[in-house]
Amino acid sequence: MSQTRSIKYNFILNWMNTLLGIIFPIITFPYIARIIGPVGLGIISFDTSILNYITILSSLGIGLYAVREISRLRDNIDLQNHRTVEILLLHILLTLLGYIAVFALYLFIPEINVHGAIFLILSISIFFKAIGVMWYFQAREDFLFITVRSLFVKMLSAIALFMFVRTSDDLIIYAIILAMADVANNMLNFIRLNRYITYRKIRWRDLHIFSHLRPAAVIFAMGLIINMYIDLPTIFLGFECSEENVGFYTTSTRLVTVIMSFVTALGTSMLPRMSYYTSTGDTDKFKELENKGMTFTIGVTLPISIALIIISPELVLSFSGKQFVESISVLRIIAPTILFTGIASIAGLQTLYPQGHEHVIIRSALVGLLVSIVINLSLVGHMAQQGAAISFLCTELSVTVSMIIFGHRHLSYRYINPSTIRFALASAIMALILIAIHNIPELNKFVRLGIEIISGITAYATILYLTREIMFRSLLDSLKATCNRIISRPTK
Repeated sequence: MSQTRSIKYNFILNWMNTLLGIIFPIITFPYIARIIGPVGLGIISFDTSILNYITILSSLGIGLYAVREISRLRDNIDLQNHRTVEILLLHILLTLLGYIAVFALYLFIPEINVHGAIFLILSISIFFKAIGVMWYFQAREDFLFITVRSLFVKMLSAIALFMFVRTSDDLIIYAIILAMADVANNMLNFIRLNRYITYRKIRWRDLHIFSHLRPAAVIFAMGLIINMYIDLPTIFLGFECSEENVGFYTTSTRLVTVIMSFVTALGTSMLPRMSYYTSTGDTDKFKELENKGMTFTIGVTLPISIALIIISPELVLSFSGKQFVESISVLRIIAPTILFTGIASIAGLQTLYPQGHEHVIIRSALVGLLVSIVINLSLVGHMAQQGAAISFLCTELSVTVSMIIFGHRHLSYRYINPSTIRFALASAIMALILIAIHNIPELNKFVRLGIEIISGITAYATILYLTREIMFRSLLDSLKATCNRIISRPTK
């Protein structure tokens, strides 16, 4: 398989996996939101945010570091396997130390101890994420396995949710199902790892487990800072306000996260290949992929950000119910972060990081962390979830702008170009159409939402087609070619 075909193949699989990640929350989240309610969702989100920090501490940046390093060794399988075992053992050791923090928080923090059983249940996933070696399959670009495994686990989890979570008193059961989904995903990964690694061929005496500490620590610092400013609004809300306020905020951020997963699917496909191009010195292919990735990202995230601001009422009420009406304003505030995060992802993790310029990402993240702390301290206490949303928006904007400024010497993409102008024009026309539909009186919210989505996509795609946008026409040609191959394929 050629590398070009491989990238398309990986991208399609990642999109399929992303689509699964969107379909299942669409099916399950409205049910869970109505059954568990804002308070229950707030408890789960608060505990998950705390545990995310422990996961970051115990992983020490190993995930991103391993993807880059294992990708670079794809032409030397023996050395690749050797490095894999070293990194896996290091991750397990650090994870065991991480459980000291888990039990300390459980014993000494009242806000956690009050629903400690849920906290401990959710903490199970920390260990299994360590042995799940997701980074290995991403580095090898084994996205078919990732997609099939994800489908299998999501189906079982959805069935379990509908069967066993029936009232607000089933919060612990909900936590168990969430934890077991993580366990299943990562156990299947670990079992499959044995197909690639022949442990008897590993030179155990030559393993240098702790040689990866220093380079991984740099990635750890980067990941820690990024996750700190992402989770800070939730944690501030948890301590200064109520679980209900956390639930309102989390509902909106979940919707944004689900939508952003479409963009991260591209990044997951790019990172291993970008790392490989860096190791081989193929700068032309590196820059070509960078520019394609950024153009695609802006072309997708700009219209989505604008559309979300307009259709937030229908979206929140359709998927969460009237009890989450306070989440509408939150979603409108944080909608532009989809664009900012998409740009930062391609510029930072998919372009600067494979080149070894982590320091640029760290400096940008520090700017974002400072902005997050200042705004959360200033606004969350008296503006609750709206203050947290403003903090999130300003933080993502500051990180993106800082990354472009600090890393401009290493980034080849030019943001003002014919494609971005077409995207802006198409988005503006789409917005006018959505506003007109939004103001139609006496229209059922589900019907209105469906009309808005179809009309928005149609209007945006039509403008790009009429203006002869290269990215859109390339995607259209690829779709036609794929359909033709499927239709013309001879039956056996």
